[in-house]
Amino acid sequence: MKAPLAVTMAIAVLPLFASPVQAQVFGIDDHGAARAERSRQGAAAARNPIVNEGNPIPDARTAPSTEERAAARARRAQVGAQAARGPQMGEGNPVPQAAPAGR
Repeated sequence: MKAPLAVTMAIAVLPLFASPVQAQVFGIDDHGAARAERSRQGAAAARNPIVNEGNPIPDARTAPSTEERAAARARRAQVGAQAARGPQMGEGNPVPQAAPAGR
């Protein structure tokens, strides 16, 4: 009675041990080929821009002249002086009012 049970158990358990052994491939080393493929893909990705990435090579701009820089500085100074003069609409009361003593 014990022998048929053991044979049945062996037949049931044998595929559990056999499937990982069959899945393994012996003697093939693809590490070099995989590394070369990843290297080619990386080089191609570095060369080609990605969609919505923008212009990878920006257009050359000329440096602003001394007069243009002075004009920009003057505009910023004028805006800064106007902002420093006093409170603007919507900024609230710069001098807080004292609260009544009874509250």
